[in-house]
Amino acid sequence: MLCALVMAGLLGVVLVDEVRLDLRHARAVATVQEVRPTKGLGASLVVRYLPRGRQGTTTVQVQQAFYDSDHRVGSTVNIEYDPANPSRARIAGDHDIASVVVVFGIPAAVGWLWWRLRHRRRPGRRG
Repeated sequence: MLCALVMAGLLGVVLVDEVRLDLRHARAVATVQEVRPTKGLGASLVVRYLPRGRQGTTTVQVQQAFYDSDHRVGSTVNIEYDPANPSRARIAGDHDIASVVVVFGIPAAVGWLWWRLRHRRRPGRRG
């Protein structure tokens, strides 16, 4: 039960973080500097862009849930970033919440269901 509560809490923290970025993001065009394939279908892109109102470029690493072969070194990608913290960015339109639900939400739900089934009241049982 404790594990399910911890996972649900982590899911809540990530959800709040995602909503904050959704509400106050800025957009920019970034240039791909490096592509790092990850285990599974995704990739990690190292991109460089110029945040609005700042001097100098910012280099960040963004995750791509499903690798798109159009993203090669030198190509461009639209990103969303936090103007107050330009190192916090994501590919425009991508949301971390889907992967978090899979990683934390589903195991939390399974753990909760297992706990409920294990501790349900049985006919003829006192308590």
